[in-house]
Amino acid sequence: MNKFNEPSSILMIDLETLDVQVTAQVVEVAMLYMQSRVCREKLHTYVDLDAELTSFFTQSKSTMEFHINSNTEVLENHLRAVVQDRAIKMSNLIQHINSLTSDIANDTMIYCFGPNFDMPILSYVAQQTYTKLQLPSYRNLRCLRTELATAEALGFTYEKKPTAHNAIEDCDAQVKLLFSIFDFYKDLTNGTNN
Repeated sequence: MNKFNEPSSILMIDLETLDVQVTAQVVEVAMLYMQSRVCREKLHTYVDLDAELTSFFTQSKSTMEFHINSNTEVLENHLRAVVQDRAIKMSNLIQHINSLTSDIANDTMIYCFGPNFDMPILSYVAQQTYTKLQLPSYRNLRCLRTELATAEALGFTYEKKPTAHNAIEDCDAQVKLLFSIFDFYKDLTNGTNN
């Protein structure tokens, strides 16, 4: 097996939403931009739906029940942020994300726990708010689930922790998991890419 070369720049993305469809109302976003395993930029925000956009975004009963029955604190945290005026409007979400991503390296690897969930939702928000999502090349998009399954097939083991359903905590945990996978790959290939 060839020596493993770790990506020098990584952007981890995590969303909390009120539905699992592409039209889901986003209520929380977290992003961590890592360079050489050091956090260079961080974004964590709650999102409130503009009144004029309510017909474009959805909440599902099953997702709401999941948050309530699982005691995820998503709804509580979102409500607290809205009441305390700490939530940006959905119409400003993409510009808010772009303020972090516009200056990051184009060869940055983008990771989500499920890109087929997070990325279509963010793209839909951009479409409905007439904005453009500025991310590094989509060819750099990677699924953390796939990365984990590949590593496990090669013998990687880790202590699984429950998902917090707090975007910034989950984002941080996912970065740590990814780096432990990279360390495993290096050990496996006797790589020392520090």
